[in-house]
Amino acid sequence: MGNEKRRYDGIDPEVEDDGQEHLRQILETDDEFRREWEANRAKRELGMFILEKRLEQGLSQRELAERVGTSQNRIYVIESGETDVRLGTLRRLAGALEFPLVVGDKTFAG
Repeated sequence: MGNEKRRYDGIDPEVEDDGQEHLRQILETDDEFRREWEANRAKRELGMFILEKRLEQGLSQRELAERVGTSQNRIYVIESGETDVRLGTLRRLAGALEFPLVVGDKTFAG
């Protein structure tokens, strides 16, 4: 599957009205898709967390990108769960969005 988006029966689960139901069906019937979906859970959850924190502060992706020292597109791919995030980027995001970053027993203040 890699970076390519898979489509089933012409439906893109991210945009169609019946996307949630269709996604459920795919997860139940396609073992490869389900493994990939589960393998990327942490990236999706991190992306949603960053998105929520950004919206709480009323920032645009561009404004957050400027604070972090990256591009708006990079913020987009992080929020969408499409990429792994390096620790340095995570530390800058924590600082920009003012949340504590805890790794093991070490806390990096946000």
